[in-house]
Parts: sequence; structure tokens; C-alpha cells
Amino acid sequence: MGNSFLILKKILLLLDIPFTKGYLKERVASHPEQESLLSISDNLNHYKVDSLGLNLSIEKLDQIPLPCIIQIQERNFLFLVCLLNRK
Repeated sequence: MGNSFLILKKILLLLDIPFTKGYLKERVASHPEQESLLSISDNLNHYKVDSLGLNLSIEKLDQIPLPCIIQIQERNFLFLVCLLNRK
């Protein structure tokens, strides 16, 4: 289990939404795109958390509400990062 599970767990804890780790792991593992923003969005939707996919420049990140999840591509590597605060 990778980043999708960890990010979902962190977001659900921050939003004080009840969940069980076992069920969340099962939902992530059964998603056809396990390690993707689509998996995270679909699973947040299951827990009644609204999400929105945006394509933004780094300069506009300070204009979106937190917490948020960003996808960064550096060379051939893709990273998912959960931003919790503006520090």
C-alpha cells in the first residue's frame, strides 16, 4: 500500500471523518488506478468529501484552500504530496 492510502488516511484524520484502516486499504487496493489522484478523489467522494482537480502553476498554490493534494512531476518521477499548512 503506498501514497494513496497514506494521503487518504491523513486527510480523513484531519477532517475528523470516521474510517477504519482495513476498509480504507481494501478500497484503495481494489481501485483500478490505485496510486493516482483519481483513486484519492474517488475514495474521498465515498466518504462524502468534495474534491476538485485543477491544473495550476506553483505561483497560484497559495490561492487554494488547505488541506490539498498536489501532483508534481520531476523528470520521469511522479510525486503526490499532501499540503497541510502554508509554512
